[in-house]
Amino acid sequence: MTKFSFNDSVVVLGSLDLTGYPHDSVEVTVTPTMTQGSLLKADGTEALQAEAADVVGAIDDLEFLNKLRSGADTVPVGSKVLVSVAKRGCILNDKVLQYKDGSKIDDAGKAALAPTNKFASVGNDSTIV
Repeated sequence: MTKFSFNDSVVVLGSLDLTGYPHDSVEVTVTPTMTQGSLLKADGTEALQAEAADVVGAIDDLEFLNKLRSGADTVPVGSKVLVSVAKRGCILNDKVLQYKDGSKIDDAGKAALAPTNKFASVGNDSTIV
């Protein structure tokens, strides 16, 4: 079984009082850099830091993460799969959100998601700050 922790696995820490579903199912083509918290553009591709204004959500799919990390049912690079993407009404763990190059979300990426989301940091696996 894959080990999960707030610090590197949990994207959504809570929800806001908005109507509708906070997540959408999005078809993505798996890349070597894609993981839990990958920031996506509307076309389902990973955003580069220079494309921060185009960010619409982040992968929030622990089953997908498990398949990336484990040997059983591993998702091969190039596969098209449906993943759950957090898009609206979420309190997002900013320590997990990352661009294609692995750099963490910056102010521009937060601004793109901020109209319908908020951000928090996890100090350790038991404290939200």
